[in-house]
Amino acid sequence: REAARFIEAGRVYDALVSEAPHDPPARLGRGLSRWLGSEAGTRDLGDPFEDLRAAAAAFPGPEGTLARGILAFHADDFAVGQAEIAAAGDAWEASLVRALLFHHAGHGTAAEQQEAIRAFTRAIETGPPLAWVLQERGHARDLLMDHAGAETDCSAALALEPRRVKALMMRANAREAMGRLADALADYDAALGIEPGDARHLYDRALARHRAGDLARALTDYDAALA
Repeated sequence: REAARFIEAGRVYDALVSEAPHDPPARLGRGLSRWLGSEAGTRDLGDPFEDLRAAAAAFPGPEGTLARGILAFHADDFAVGQAEIAAAGDAWEASLVRALLFHHAGHGTAAEQQEAIRAFTRAIETGPPLAWVLQERGHARDLLMDHAGAETDCSAALALEPRRVKALMMRANAREAMGRLADALADYDAALGIEPGDARHLYDRALARHRAGDLARALTDYDAALA
């Protein structure tokens, strides 16, 4: 789980829960792994919330703070969620959960993105080097119009995982926002080289080509995206 190998972690957690369906650590671990994996973009891991609810009930004390915090945020009970996440402390995975909750499950305010960036930074400084975490901090920075910071984070993510398409697209968007259309188009081309035919990526490249005045190729991308 901590190495972001969520599919492999899921197999082991499934085996543990199969052997001991009511074991609180196994339910908490699988719930966190499924939730973090979905945030990282891994698909088909299973529903985390049944496990998190079971863990929250079984761990009424500090062991259950992350589970209760995630559940509260997803129920739009932000006061309870913030209190639970604050009680979880500053260990790296707790910081990561806090960052993701403020980044994705908050109201989307500037203050929430700033809190997400602070928590992402703690997680990055104290945890293993993970491309997807750098990428998500870059996304939070981009939402605050810190396009240069977003580019830096996405470049660091790509140094770890050169074929990480989401990081390429985020860096391309940041570069386009800074008016560096040639650099942005290079990233869009690289992303489409890895995932050809993705409608969203084609549309984003079409917009960049359109802005660059390359109308013929922009229309080709628009047509391909519509198809």
